Amino acid sequence: MDNTDPSLHILLIDDEADIIKSIGTYLTDLGHHLHSASKVSEGLAMLKNHPIDIVITDIRLPDGDGFDILHNAKKTLPNSEVIMMTAYGDMQSAVRALREGAFDFYNKPIKLRELTASLKRTIRFQTLKRQNETFRTRLDRVDQDNQKNYGLSAIIGQSKAIQSVRNKIEQVSQTPNTTVLITGETGTGKELVARAIHQGSNRANHPFVAVDCSAITETLFETAFYGHIRGAFTDAREPRQGYFELANGGTLFLDEIGDMNLDMQAGLLRTLEERRIRPVGSNQEIPIDIRVVSATNRDLTQAMQHNTFRKDLYYRLNTFMIHLPLLANRTEDIPPLAQHFLEIFSRDMHKQQTTSSSKSPPMACFIPLQVPARKDTKEMVAHQHQQHLIPYGGSPLTNLETSLSAKEALAIGAFENSPATPH
Repeated sequence: MDNTDPSLHILLIDDEADIIKSIGTYLTDLGHHLHSASKVSEGLAMLKNHPIDIVITDIRLPDGDGFDILHNAKKTLPNSEVIMMTAYGDMQSAVRALREGAFDFYNKPIKLRELTASLKRTIRFQTLKRQNETFRTRLDRVDQDNQKNYGLSAIIGQSKAIQSVRNKIEQVSQTPNTTVLITGETGTGKELVARAIHQGSNRANHPFVAVDCSAITETLFETAFYGHIRGAFTDAREPRQGYFELANGGTLFLDEIGDMNLDMQAGLLRTLEERRIRPVGSNQEIPIDIRVVSATNRDLTQAMQHNTFRKDLYYRLNTFMIHLPLLANRTEDIPPLAQHFLEIFSRDMHKQQTTSSSKSPPMACFIPLQVPARKDTKEMVAHQHQQHLIPYGGSPLTNLETSLSAKEALAIGAFENSPATPH
């Protein structure tokens, strides 16, 4: 006799004592925990007081019918499954039972072989449901992390300029096919904005593919963006998807779009117009459904005047523009940014987090800020450390390596004398 592991709590409901005895003994021999009842009222009490996994019930019972049991089980124990049986070969009842949520339906007398097979199917189904719920929970957690790390909450600041950026992100996120051009100096957060647009749209569950256009040479352009089939050229031993196909359904982020030469611009424009690609070496075209978000630190209007950027591509990419202001022009955003870095490095360096009051170090020293006009967020923080403008614990920071990154400098300045938290 094959076991149907794992052991289950099974509720058997039938008003025939012989059925309870024969099927009950069989289920117990299989290692399951048996709960039995002969009436609807008794069965409902069992459902209320016991963790039932599977219900096996007759349709016709002295004080009601098996559908009362079915409906109550689905309501009170949504992860349980119900197998129904009847001594009357009623096709209408069978159809109703399955439509209303029964997992299986049998005519009596039920064959033990059939019951065993049904139990095994039920166990597999319940296992898949639990796995699905686990995966759904993990996906929800990932989605929450993405919202925190890449959504609007990742755009830190309280200035009117940053609030305007957030409003634009929310606005354009609702139109998932609109191309977006993000402008601003290096380090102002253009990729964060692109990810926030993606995360806020109905494309969020599809890929976000970021491409550094300045790193793509003309000779690599076609295979990088369109991919290739096996044997397309000497070293093409395996097929490869290009950026367009990898981003299909999602967002393709083209960073430093102003660094593309005119020939690559022409290929990009054609793809945006046709919404189809053809991998290198292939005769088959592949339709693509993507949103293109581009970013540049260059003045593309000036580039068009100098004939280094195509006007038609510019207008194709610039359906909606978001400009990111320099941090030097929105100094009120420095304290929340500094606090953001402090929180990150208090975790990374296992240090206690310092206070975030604007009157306490290191926040207070950010307020009277005077820095070169073209400093971005990270450069500005590092610059302040390097100029010894951020004292901590009553003594200025000295001997800072000029090679320190902004985040490292901030972390050292903020936590130089703070106690380590336990590991």
